[in-house]
Amino acid sequence: MIKDIVFSSKVCNGEFCLKISDEIYSAIIKLREFLYDNVYRSPKVHNEFVKAKKIIKELYTFFLDNEDMLHKGLVSMELAGIEKKCCSRKRIVCDFIASMTDRYAMNIYAKLFFPTPLV
Repeated sequence: MIKDIVFSSKVCNGEFCLKISDEIYSAIIKLREFLYDNVYRSPKVHNEFVKAKKIIKELYTFFLDNEDMLHKGLVSMELAGIEKKCCSRKRIVCDFIASMTDRYAMNIYAKLFFPTPLV
């Protein structure tokens, strides 16, 4: 695609115009249709989105309600002090969760919400 854009683009009426060939444009449209039909809208992927949404919502509620745990989490990610410099706690919790990797969020979720086998 990049090569096609480089070779198809040219100067038009004294200005540089980015162009893409009809062949590559058609291939992009076919790829987009395939991805929407087979990936983005597939039931398997949708079910994973539902699970991820549940995790994010529950982490959000937990950290909003537990300021001490939020602070510990921010410290662990080297974001301590942002509470004083930034905005509302809602915004801080959103930014904190957004900065998590998938694995980190799932590990925290498991630690917070899954029962431990040691009683």
